[in-house]
Amino acid sequence: MTRLLALAALLLAAPLALAQDSLAIGDPVPLAAQSFETVGGGSLSLAAAAGESGLVVVMWSAVCPWTSRYEARMAQLYATATANGIGVVLVASNDPNRVTRTPEVLAATAAAVGAPMILDPTATLADALGATQTPEAFFFDGGLLYSGALDDSPADAERVTIQYLQQALDQHLAAQSVEIQRTTPFGCTIKRAR
Repeated sequence: MTRLLALAALLLAAPLALAQDSLAIGDPVPLAAQSFETVGGGSLSLAAAAGESGLVVVMWSAVCPWTSRYEARMAQLYATATANGIGVVLVASNDPNRVTRTPEVLAATAAAVGAPMILDPTATLADALGATQTPEAFFFDGGLLYSGALDDSPADAERVTIQYLQQALDQHLAAQSVEIQRTTPFGCTIKRAR
């Protein structure tokens, strides 16, 4: 039984070991000037995606059932954020050799949310962010203000009691300190190259 518990703990910790250390609150946007290919065939850097009031980066997957449950919530957040000068970008970091994701599926997913989607097949950006899950959010304005889950109810939008990311955006836009700066993301593990 002890061996089984040890194995379970190891398996749960493995995704965290694959990512680099998490960014600290206040750290700048990593790889901000680096251009990444987008789903539409263009290129985009995080610096170019940022708005005058900040940038939200959300790790996303076209095949994760948890991200599909967040599409409508993310579309609403995108509309609210961009209306308030905050840029939003989705990042697809799964290794295409491990997760089938056709350009059409990625484009449809990005269109459902309304946000641009950066392709990060080698998980370079995911590693720089210390990201492990999809969905997982990072909010920057000068430095990291929030990282973690979008809200407290990944399975059911009707049961959300705290919208962590939206609360961070609202507090920042009101020139207040972000109260909850870090939460544990919940979703599918980013599938990195082996």
